[in-house]
Amino acid sequence: KNEGTTPVEIAKISPIVIAPGSLKALSAATTANHRRSVMQGPCPVYSAEAAPYAVFLHDPAVNETLAFGSLSNGRADTTVDLQPFSGAWQGGVTSAFDPPVRVEPGQTLQSDPAWICYTMPVPADVDLYYAQAHVNFPKPSNPKSVPAAWVTVKDGESLAALQSACVGWSGIDAALAPMTWEGRPGSLEGAAPDWPRDMKSAAAQLRQGSAAAGITVDPLAVSEGKDAFTAKSDDGRTWLNPASAEGMEFGVARMKQVVGWGFDFYAVAASRIPIEVLKHFNITRARANALAFDMVLKAAGGAPVFAASRGALGDKRDEWLEAAAATARLAEYGVVSGPVRFDASRATEIDDETALAIAFCGAPIEVFGKPSASVRGVVAGAVSKNDFFARPLDSAAPAPKLWQVETTPGGSKESLDIAVVSFKGARASTPDDLKTYSGTPAKT
Repeated sequence: KNEGTTPVEIAKISPIVIAPGSLKALSAATTANHRRSVMQGPCPVYSAEAAPYAVFLHDPAVNETLAFGSLSNGRADTTVDLQPFSGAWQGGVTSAFDPPVRVEPGQTLQSDPAWICYTMPVPADVDLYYAQAHVNFPKPSNPKSVPAAWVTVKDGESLAALQSACVGWSGIDAALAPMTWEGRPGSLEGAAPDWPRDMKSAAAQLRQGSAAAGITVDPLAVSEGKDAFTAKSDDGRTWLNPASAEGMEFGVARMKQVVGWGFDFYAVAASRIPIEVLKHFNITRARANALAFDMVLKAAGGAPVFAASRGALGDKRDEWLEAAAATARLAEYGVVSGPVRFDASRATEIDDETALAIAFCGAPIEVFGKPSASVRGVVAGAVSKNDFFARPLDSAAPAPKLWQVETTPGGSKESLDIAVVSFKGARASTPDDLKTYSGTPAKT
């Protein structure tokens, strides 16, 4: 709270600070797993380059797990940084406000909530508890309508290129228009001649070759609007203030126009709104993106809404195990993650273990590039989601290599089949690895 008489700017709040030398009860054998996702409002989207949003520490000497994480409410960009130093761990949880937020006299500013968990003796339980903490995130009205995978093209490519990319993908029957479908930013008109000006036509054409069509949007880029809730950047573009009640109402109405085109799902891009406009609105980039996501969610009428993908993966097994570990438990609790992007041009061959890691991923798979027929077949098989839940058992280790897989034969909730899957390099499994988190008896 600003208890002074003049405005102050806040760049960060650290709800947890672990000073050097204070966390020294963990042994030298302690391992750390950094979960890396970007939170766009309520929607996590995996990114291998992102700063960690949670860190799980496991000490095998006493079989204890200590974890620190963030629960995003869209106020800030909140990350966790824990590092070993001189026989101890140090760091903490920090909410960064970018740009800094101006707090007027008498006003308050809050960080995102921080999350702490201590558990023993089952290390995998920490992953369960963190997933349970996210169950109140907004979800599509019908999770079964969420596509398991879709095909897209790089920014700048045309509708014809997207249609061509979809050919031959047996098992993947959805297509996503990239952000560059729009001509003049904010116009809601296609970039002719590569895209039809009336994007209703693009939705219809994509649905002719695919079961579902999606579109990427930046709802904060507009072509007009009242000065009360818009501002122009140095390049002359107009941007919407989503923190204004009028601005939110205006943005929802525009996104309802997009919904009227007939697309089946929506990807919300990280907004390109410049920092000088954010400063003018006195909101952070994290809050702007969170409100933009909420804007599309309100307009979508229950259709699936995702944060757009960040970065891309190739054919390396361990990078897919990391992505699966960050998303699988969330999917089990109905938390829909943004897509994990697969760059097919970087994949010459996909082995069985990599294909299984892709199948364990709890997020939709977004494919672009021109894969070989063999790679196409393997990926299509991996993303045909079966009726199972995959759970990392060594969740405090990077790229977890031991997993529990639970299936419900015939869809019956009264009968469970449990299996333990070991990837090369996994620790030896034990009978305890076959137990469900509630101790429910299961066929093995």
